[in-house]
Amino acid sequence: MIEKAAAGGDVRQHAPRPLARVHHRLDLRRTDAARAVQSTPVKRTGYSGLMVPVMEDDRLARRWSEGAFTLDSIMAWSAVCAGGVDTLPLAGDISEDQLARIIGDVSWLAFKWNKPLGARLMPSPGRSAGEMTAFTAPGIVNAKIQ
Repeated sequence: MIEKAAAGGDVRQHAPRPLARVHHRLDLRRTDAARAVQSTPVKRTGYSGLMVPVMEDDRLARRWSEGAFTLDSIMAWSAVCAGGVDTLPLAGDISEDQLARIIGDVSWLAFKWNKPLGARLMPSPGRSAGEMTAFTAPGIVNAKIQ
């Protein structure tokens, strides 16, 4: 499904629910949006994509904590329009193997779609799945570890 959407199909049929709702409200098809951007007489440079910094936004942190979206959702968005996995709350005892799998999945998507993707992962020392992270850094919003 993601491949069809990335190839210019109707994203509303294939995107995770929050993105589908946005596209429905705007009544845009991916190809229409791409044509609109491409037709602007502005020089395009640098990065363009959706970032979902789970732990840098109150609403995103709350919706993540409620289970409204997951790592799988973020990975699916990354295949279509997002910039990777950003400030993902993780258990403090996450294994090296688990971290490698997440980073490997992000790397594979970056390679597959020939686009830059990032992985900013946030293990929370002493915390486990179902608990809230306990970061004290300014700008970080604590969220439930899934």
